[in-house]
Amino acid sequence: MKTSRCIVSIFILVLFALCFATISSAVLVDNGDGTITDTDTNLMWIQDANYTMTSGYDADGVMNWFDALAWAENLDYAGFVDWRLPTTPGVGEPGYCTEFNCTESEMGHLYYTVLGNSAGSPMVNFGSFTNIQSTGGDSYWFNKEFRTPSNVMTFFFNGGWVGIEDCCDQENYAWAVRDMSVVPEPISSILFITGGTLLACRSYIKRKKTA
Repeated sequence: MKTSRCIVSIFILVLFALCFATISSAVLVDNGDGTITDTDTNLMWIQDANYTMTSGYDADGVMNWFDALAWAENLDYAGFVDWRLPTTPGVGEPGYCTEFNCTESEMGHLYYTVLGNSAGSPMVNFGSFTNIQSTGGDSYWFNKEFRTPSNVMTFFFNGGWVGIEDCCDQENYAWAVRDMSVVPEPISSILFITGGTLLACRSYIKRKKTA
């Protein structure tokens, strides 16, 4: 009877650990070097969302799309050189979306899913990020064109809106992100939790056999 209880206990603890690992997967990790990793998407963001200005690269941090692309692609930061502008599904691609609640875009996922902000409302949750421009009328460039090269998709952190703007006449903010290698699901907590129970059950079964 006790053997069965041990097996059931292990099963319950494994489910609990898996649930805990899943919940913990959508977290932002401050890497301590001016970058933050979203372990839900395996993306690394520059912590300062207006680094183009604070670094002295641009006087006010806004630029046209081509300049923003060039800045991100030539950026050498925190020991990495594979930075880019955030992306979003384009016209005809799975997950394509404009206006509000576009969580398939990388900035939309960050705004809604990870930071928990609401559509059409002022941004209130910033996590450990700094200088996210969320109060004015300017937006952030995606790296995605909209139908033609002259129109580019953008994201407003003032309400969480995906829009379409002119690539050359309009100036917006640029935020760099990079892809990371796939991070495996953490299993150390599972082994730790189940290990003690497993040893206890084995000890009980061994005593039972020698009794």
